[in-house]
Amino acid sequence: IISYVKKNKNNIKTIGYIHSPPLAMPSNFIFKYNSPDKIILNGKDQEKCFTKILGWKKSKVSFMPSFRFLKNKTGIKKNLIYLPLNVRDTLIVQECLKFLDNNNYVDLTKFKVKKHPSGNSKKNIKTKKLIEDLIRDAVPNKNRNKENFLIFIGSSGAIIEALERGNKVIQICDRPILDAYSDKIWSSIKRTKLANNIFIYDLKKKGDLIKLGSNLKNLSKIFN
Repeated sequence: IISYVKKNKNNIKTIGYIHSPPLAMPSNFIFKYNSPDKIILNGKDQEKCFTKILGWKKSKVSFMPSFRFLKNKTGIKKNLIYLPLNVRDTLIVQECLKFLDNNNYVDLTKFKVKKHPSGNSKKNIKTKKLIEDLIRDAVPNKNRNKENFLIFIGSSGAIIEALERGNKVIQICDRPILDAYSDKIWSSIKRTKLANNIFIYDLKKKGDLIKLGSNLKNLSKIFN
């Protein structure tokens, strides 16, 4: 659509709005011939990433608090293991959860599994059952870490929302080079590697990855 508009309707200006949380590897936003004339972002880290890494000129980038992620709304709940749309390697998930439990990073007995709303593949269902079996067989231990971690499996933008809302996050991923967040791209993130496929995240400063919004009443005024 943007390519057509640029070629045939050069009196029309195109404006893009990034509504999704920052991705670990945001290569889909590299500036190209059919990119919008302007782009609206929701955080200073995003601004830095777009202008210094992804090839956007500063004049093409605007910053506003999020219209999607609001201070008074959250879908993030405690003591959950979040599954992705597609689980690629069930064995890695199983071994990583055992590692976290055996090394006292988390108490698996306190967790429940939440599958992705659209993740209904046989592999996802099998993985959910496997994790529930691990939780059922786990033994409570008073010496375990008291941190109230959220656990995310695979790639998930919800990791960023969880961090901005004050949570500490553990990510289990089988492709760290693509799925794990790096402070080389997102400078607000503090990352600790526990094992080859396990990372703990915290924020150095809240509000720079996503500036949570507070009011949607002035949307039309803002865009006009």
